[in-house]
Amino acid sequence: MICDILKTMEKIFCIFMGGGLGSVLRYLTTQMGYKYFRHYFIGTLAVNIIGCFLMGLFMGIFLNKTNIIPNNLKLFITVGFLGGLSTLSVLSFEVFEFIKNGKLLHGLSYMCITCIACLFVAFLGYFISTK
Repeated sequence: MICDILKTMEKIFCIFMGGGLGSVLRYLTTQMGYKYFRHYFIGTLAVNIIGCFLMGLFMGIFLNKTNIIPNNLKLFITVGFLGGLSTLSVLSFEVFEFIKNGKLLHGLSYMCITCIACLFVAFLGYFISTK
């Protein structure tokens, strides 16, 4: 039981460290986007595009070389670093998985529902907080 707890804590620590680094890089990138282009969205767009590319790249490597790469390193990079850098990368990979498995409608529906629902609740949260 203690070993299971320690293994879980080790995984959580790897995700925590990767997430922190990814989040800091996202922040610095959006600041650079504002500094050089006078728009934060340029940095956000950059981290989303880079994050999605890297998620596809690493998931392809990890799925094909499962025995070579330690699980904690996979968690550090994908869930932690890339998740902190760009949650859009995780969404993109999940949609890709649907499409790859022949479920195009599921993938597109998931993507559209996520975007519309998130935009709606952002407006709702803003509306509630300003009343």
